[in-house]
Amino acid sequence: MAGRISTDAFKPVRIGRLGQRVVVGIDGRYDLISRSAIPAQWAAYGARPGYDHGMAPDGAYGVCHTAAADGSFGYLCGMQLSKGERVPDGLASITVPSGNYAKFACPGHISEMAHQWERIYAEWQPGSGYEITDGPSVEFYGADFDPATGSGGFEIWVPVRKTT
Repeated sequence: MAGRISTDAFKPVRIGRLGQRVVVGIDGRYDLISRSAIPAQWAAYGARPGYDHGMAPDGAYGVCHTAAADGSFGYLCGMQLSKGERVPDGLASITVPSGNYAKFACPGHISEMAHQWERIYAEWQPGSGYEITDGPSVEFYGADFDPATGSGGFEIWVPVRKTT
């Protein structure tokens, strides 16, 4: 729910180093209005025959990238490519660089995604002592996430640099 302010302290579960990874899947471009089409992008990705061949079995990723001044952003949904594998024909890839990331646990339903992003930027970041840096941000869906129901929780990882 936009505009909802929590009285709970909102903070990442950890801030630390994330190793580089290549995520492979379907890429799209959205803005704050059209982002409601992202679930259809996931459905298209999941419907591909053999969509997980050559992918690391650790979970699924949504990678927000190439944000523009007009509010648009790229979004790639997919899985991590296993080392030594090539990008399958018809799929796009993005490299999530190694670096420091704030990792937020979001135990609720996927419908809370926009609210969780809002909390990161409006509640946590201003007084955190960290700057959110340019580069891809990551949504991670682990083994507990059920794509059929949208429940099971997810994580949001944002690239950060200490300012104080």
